[in-house]
Amino acid sequence: MATRYQDDPALWAKEQAAALRAGRWQDLDLENLVEEIEGLSRSDRRELMSRMVVLLAHLIKWAHQPFNRSSSWEQSIKLQREEIVELLAEVPSLERTFTKDWQQKAWTKARRVAAIETGLDEKTFPRACPWSADRALKEDYFP
Repeated sequence: MATRYQDDPALWAKEQAAALRAGRWQDLDLENLVEEIEGLSRSDRRELMSRMVVLLAHLIKWAHQPFNRSSSWEQSIKLQREEIVELLAEVPSLERTFTKDWQQKAWTKARRVAAIETGLDEKTFPRACPWSADRALKEDYFP
């Protein structure tokens, strides 16, 4: 008997993969397969947003608190850049995510994070991101 998606998603996925490989189309749970496939795209976009927010927040802190710069901030900036570049290499279509609206959304979140982490008023930071995505991702760029 086939496992229901709600009962054990991991076992369900394994059974669905086996049915696909064997060409047992009648055994496929199409509704949940479609949901899972769409979820992969959403998951990649969420990861990209999350990593970009962390990167931008650290760049904000780096730019606005030079006296507090630390190796952990530098390492976080480098790590987020590496992970974003790697994600974009694995999922090239994510490159289209970098619209002005998306960048502004990431910046707004990063400003909030930086304000919380620094204790500075969010208004201290520019309302629009001063760096393009390319510049923020540039390996040797530190504002």
